Amino acid sequence: MKRLVSLLLFCFIISTGIAQQTNRYTQYTLNNLGMNPAYAGSYPNKVEFMLGRRNQWSGFENAPVSTFFSANYGYRPTAYKGSHGFSAYVEEDKLGAFSQKSAYLGYAYHFRIFNGLNMGFGLMAGIRSFGLSSGIGSPLDPAFNNNKTVVRTYPDLIPGFRLYSKKMFLDISVKQLYVNRIKQGSRQIGTDAKLPPHYYVTYGRKIRTGYTGLMISPSVHVQSSLLSLPQVDVGCMIYYHKRIGIGANCRVNSSVSAIVQVNILKNLVAGFSYDYTTTKFRAAAANTFEFMIGISPVMTSDEKLNRNRVANCPSFDF
Repeated sequence: MKRLVSLLLFCFIISTGIAQQTNRYTQYTLNNLGMNPAYAGSYPNKVEFMLGRRNQWSGFENAPVSTFFSANYGYRPTAYKGSHGFSAYVEEDKLGAFSQKSAYLGYAYHFRIFNGLNMGFGLMAGIRSFGLSSGIGSPLDPAFNNNKTVVRTYPDLIPGFRLYSKKMFLDISVKQLYVNRIKQGSRQIGTDAKLPPHYYVTYGRKIRTGYTGLMISPSVHVQSSLLSLPQVDVGCMIYYHKRIGIGANCRVNSSVSAIVQVNILKNLVAGFSYDYTTTKFRAAAANTFEFMIGISPVMTSDEKLNRNRVANCPSFDF
């Protein structure tokens, strides 16, 4: 009975107009590539790897879990006219009886508008699969007796734009640009299940204080499908000597979060966030945990590019 209640709840969440059909991360300024393909190649002659996991509503049976891995490399030709970015992104989501897997390859091109201000355009192309987990439903239910775990596979495109300098950045991207319907052959799954485009806009600044080594980085992240109310995050990080950062995030009408990011080694950064649900759902499961770790192996002898690149607050270290 408990599993049945959980399944019905998740089905209700998915079917509502404000359904979260694309992922949201509290540390959106650390998972840059997951938010915008134009981030790839922002740092020429450098490779980055990022791994993350988000456990939502901890303590609630069959709660959402998201896992991702990303890699990107920036290349700048000797005769500089622009720089190129190459990327790969893999993600898996589990939500009750449902699971989604996606894999993308991307390219981005960056150029200088004028001294101190850069612009980049990127595109990711890949596939997503939608499936059911037979371990949650009853074996007597024919819906879970299908031997195929993947019910539907469909293409996906993610374009992105990035405007950045040493003091600010503006990211704009669109996920699920290729509109799909969740069907199995000629049979539709559930109601008229569409995957509409989701629009992402992120803006942040770097503010140096009068104290040596202290930097404040406020940011705003907005996500919307244009079919429902926009989902807004407002956050702020404080970095000390680019070695440790503490901050907070408010997800409007949803949760409040605490964030800690640490530069463990020269090229290794780890970030942890804890979200506390502020809606009535907190009575069932108020806690969400998110962990990310990034590494940037040294790929060049240039001293300026060897200097703690990943941990220098990635969205601001240009």
